[in-house]
Amino acid sequence: MLTEIKNKKTIFITALGSLLEWYDFSIYTLLMPIMTIIFFTNKTPFISLMITYFVFAIAYVIRPLSGIVFSHMGDRLGRKVILSTTTKLMCLPMLVIALLPTNPRFNILAICILFIMRAIQGFAVGGEYSGVIVMLLEQAPKKHTVLVTSMAGILADSGIWLCAITINLLTKLLSNAHMLSWGWRIPFIIGFIIALWSYHLQKKLHESPAFNSIKKKNKILRQPFKHLLTHYLKEISYSIILWASNISLFFTAMAYLPSYLIKIRHFPKTEIFSMIATVGLIHIVIFPIAAFSIDKMKRKTALLIYLLLNIFSIYPLFLLLMHNNIADITLSFCLLVVLYAIGYPVASATSAELFPVEVRYSGVALGSNLASVLFGAFTPIIITLLIHLTHHEIIAAFYLIMLSVIALFSTLKIFSTESTSFQTSRSEHG
Repeated sequence: MLTEIKNKKTIFITALGSLLEWYDFSIYTLLMPIMTIIFFTNKTPFISLMITYFVFAIAYVIRPLSGIVFSHMGDRLGRKVILSTTTKLMCLPMLVIALLPTNPRFNILAICILFIMRAIQGFAVGGEYSGVIVMLLEQAPKKHTVLVTSMAGILADSGIWLCAITINLLTKLLSNAHMLSWGWRIPFIIGFIIALWSYHLQKKLHESPAFNSIKKKNKILRQPFKHLLTHYLKEISYSIILWASNISLFFTAMAYLPSYLIKIRHFPKTEIFSMIATVGLIHIVIFPIAAFSIDKMKRKTALLIYLLLNIFSIYPLFLLLMHNNIADITLSFCLLVVLYAIGYPVASATSAELFPVEVRYSGVALGSNLASVLFGAFTPIIITLLIHLTHHEIIAAFYLIMLSVIALFSTLKIFSTESTSFQTSRSEHG
């Protein structure tokens, strides 16, 4: 009974830490239209948008490196110590960004500092988020594996939603001049306070039972990352492909579309931030419903349903997005995010189950972080370039469909010849 209470407490604190950390990490993403005006005003709209996206992307480019460092340590020293360390790393960037100078004389200095702080954020999250997924999987009861593991996404997106609510309220309460002058700093100050609170909570975590088990059996590897690359390349490849089909949807909706609708389509910021907040709440509700349902299905069935929904829904949703009616755009935006919410629970659980406990942290970190860079952070850049080169906005739909088609064929292949590691790790995930 005491062990069950400890597990529930650890699940709660781990998931809540994800909410707090992703509130902090999302501020720049949701403030990109405003940050573009503050720091990149002397550029053309296309160039300023691209620079803004590159500053956004650096936090993801660095994630594979930090994922390798922290996951290697997580598979050797334990999950708990890494989660506490990465949370501590989030505190400094929040405070420094909040205090950045906006005087044109210091513009280059401010951009350089912003770039570095985003890199530090990315370094922290690269080790933290995969650790949360692993910790939740290893604490989860077998009948609710998907539901518990998906709490990483549910609470992370709740943090993003709370961030959107904060920014939406500020844009409504403050004038545009005040928002550009000092209002944009408020979410970062709140983020600093939240990061400190998150660090305090992480101190109360209990170590994963699965890690304690391999520690007692002396099964901890000296070089877990090297072992991963030597024996699990097929699983790593599938993990990246699976995450790509899901992450690309999220970054299209939450990173690309807000800036595109405000900067290129000229919709009012208040309307777009209200849309993000409303849609965020809807998909947070969809998340646990989807996860609970998926726990009752076979993994292969759930994955195929999700990927087929993507393939046949994305094109008509982008046609709807081309309308100038904010109601149609909101509906399209909402359904894109719902597709993401349906796919995330099964993607996160499956990617963690692909690897045995000894290399699980390293496997999840490498797969999710590489996908986040290649098909997450660069998705806004890729879509913007594709539209710029082809002059057809619908090209974004074909890019997303292509990723889902690749994931569909990869799913059919890997489940037709399930690896021993996949079957073993699923049977003894925690």
